[in-house]
Amino acid sequence: MSWCRLDLGDALLAEGELDDIRDRCRTAFERAGAPAGWAVYQAHVSGGLHCKLQLFFSPAAAALARGLGARRCDELPQGMSLLAGDGAGLFERS
Repeated sequence: MSWCRLDLGDALLAEGELDDIRDRCRTAFERAGAPAGWAVYQAHVSGGLHCKLQLFFSPAAAALARGLGARRCDELPQGMSLLAGDGAGLFERS
């Protein structure tokens, strides 16, 4: 299984959507029984004039990622921070 990425666009404009997704992530994590390795991270990525916000879903969170329209990604950026789930998921790269 692979990690997935969801691009939210301009970080300043994505706050409302991020709050909604954070709530959905926490609910999905709890409903799944808080499994080890289930995690969603966020990263601010420089891109042109504005900073972009991207979310990264561990393989264990793939069902939620697909439901949100996330796409497979091959590389994870430096400086990610945990949005929801189990922080150990960062070390389970597939």
